[in-house]
Amino acid sequence: MLTPAQKYLTHARKIAERIAKRKGEVAADDVQKVLPRPSTLHYNIMTGLFTKEFKLKGYRPSTLPQAKRRVIGVYTLK
Repeated sequence: MLTPAQKYLTHARKIAERIAKRKGEVAADDVQKVLPRPSTLHYNIMTGLFTKEFKLKGYRPSTLPQAKRRVIGVYTLK
């Protein structure tokens, strides 16, 4: 049985893949705009979002207000 964190990440990865196919790239902000992170999950959960099927392309400031423009990774599909 999957934990709530595993369920969230599984669903979020599918969304990230769709966004990357459509836009050519994806960042955690893009995913959270479609599937907001539940407040019951720690914000660090997003570090586990981009796994082996994604490749780091570069970095940009976050656009989410709560992130205070911290730098986040931008990924493409491998």
